[in-house]
Amino acid sequence: MIGPLTMTGPLIRKLTNLKRMENTNSESSFYSIIVNPFFGIFFITFFVLLFWLVIAFFEVYFSIDAPKYGNLYIIENSALSIILIGISCFYIRRNGLTVLNKPNSSISLKKFIFLIFMFLMLITISFYLWECITKATVLPKSNISNLEIISKNKLATYISLILTVGILSPISEELFFRGLAYTAIKNKFSMPLAAIVTSVVFSIIHFDIYFFIVYFFIGIVLVISLELTQTILAPIILHVTYNILFLIGAKFF
Repeated sequence: MIGPLTMTGPLIRKLTNLKRMENTNSESSFYSIIVNPFFGIFFITFFVLLFWLVIAFFEVYFSIDAPKYGNLYIIENSALSIILIGISCFYIRRNGLTVLNKPNSSISLKKFIFLIFMFLMLITISFYLWECITKATVLPKSNISNLEIISKNKLATYISLILTVGILSPISEELFFRGLAYTAIKNKFSMPLAAIVTSVVFSIIHFDIYFFIVYFFIGIVLVISLELTQTILAPIILHVTYNILFLIGAKFF
């Protein structure tokens, strides 16, 4: 005869196993949400906005003059860039986004020449706009601060600025905008939509109305370079080159 106590043991084990399965499923579901590329896009965007809001609050509260503290500006950008590189690489690898591949060796000479032509044209337009802006009688405070950070600091600070704004920042921006955001949106919707959305947001986050259109077309060219080569290295190299040339031009010309 099987008593109640004999039947209770297996029943408790079944209920325990069922509970464990439910917990495992809920944890798995939560993890799948966290590692979703669109959650990553939202998280990174929120983090960047929060980061700069906190920085702006402290600069206003402690009356920090940005041009006099070029090193602080460099430290802020370096810290943010390193964090973004780490987070973006995590989401790119976790979701199997194919942008960390080797360059596509089958790219034609005509496409490569077209890419270089577009890039050189954007550099020319940027230098022309820079010349117009520096000669303007009225500039927004943000533009004045950026000009002074580049032109009024010592050579050591300027070299650090090149390493940060010229190299680290472009790498972090490309990994996020072209590596994560563009690829995720393209895979979910379409390439034109992804190119336009990421290029518009890329222009907005630079907070420079004078260069908005230039930044937009830079974003488009960087997307084209990614599509032609099938590797994030192409837009990174173009972006780094553009920023370094721009910083050199702003300093010495």
